[in-house]
Amino acid sequence: LWPEGNDACEHLLVEDNVHLRDICERLLHGGSLKAKYGVALSAKFPENGRVYLRGSLPSPATTRDIYFDVDGAADGDEEDLSAEGGAKPHGHGHSQFDIVLSTYSMFDIGLRLARRRKILHLWALTNNFLIIVERGTKEGFKAILEARTVLLRKFEKDKIGHIVSPCPHSFDCPKKGSICNFMSDLTAFRLTEAWSTPQTELFSYLIVCKHLPAGGSEEVRQLYSNLSRVVSHKVNKSATADVVLHDLCTPRGSVERVSFARKHIPKQLFYYMKYCQAGDIAPVQSYEGLEADDAD
Repeated sequence: LWPEGNDACEHLLVEDNVHLRDICERLLHGGSLKAKYGVALSAKFPENGRVYLRGSLPSPATTRDIYFDVDGAADGDEEDLSAEGGAKPHGHGHSQFDIVLSTYSMFDIGLRLARRRKILHLWALTNNFLIIVERGTKEGFKAILEARTVLLRKFEKDKIGHIVSPCPHSFDCPKKGSICNFMSDLTAFRLTEAWSTPQTELFSYLIVCKHLPAGGSEEVRQLYSNLSRVVSHKVNKSATADVVLHDLCTPRGSVERVSFARKHIPKQLFYYMKYCQAGDIAPVQSYEGLEADDAD
């Protein structure tokens, strides 16, 4: 959570569950969990930054767009979000943050209107990058698709905002009838059990930004924007196969099943595609010499 060389000067952690917030506060202030939870656990927090903890989102500079851009909100129905966010936390003077991360939180909101307001609330708090992560289930992916739809409508209205990942386009999602998820190994956080071996977690995610990152030549940026992304967990899994199949989400807004044959493509590209994972960039601009079909 706190990588080496972390240059962030402030962190704001939001947790509405009072018991989890109690654990966070104890760890944050160097307390022990032994007496109350029966486990010796400590956490290392960044030495060069301030960490704040609160139970609800802070209010953005303005709440107007949160209520005007949601389906069902009437014009002139601007409301105060003090009940949901309240004043800024003590010692914290910002209404926007360079990186806003929401993990496994949309699925818990039952009402569609409340979810959409939450998405716009997070976007209003975002100065640069907004990252939304949900479980890699059909329902979790539906929550990601809903966030994507709300944000794309907001981008079009305000003429600001871009999808960074995983989508290489802003068209309708070609996988909305199925599921788009990715895998990562993690070690579960447990209070009452011994640390387990890493487990595989399926997740769906969306990363958007208000301004595309600066740096690099325009040619490189244009090249990156025209590349597809792998969205399959390797269709054929034979380690000795001379042909690798992958589903690629293309900048044209389609998912295509592409065949990478060892004898038809450069060696480096073949081995890259053989060992890449869902979510990786496919360094292919043209399918010339490759077999491509629309994926189901």
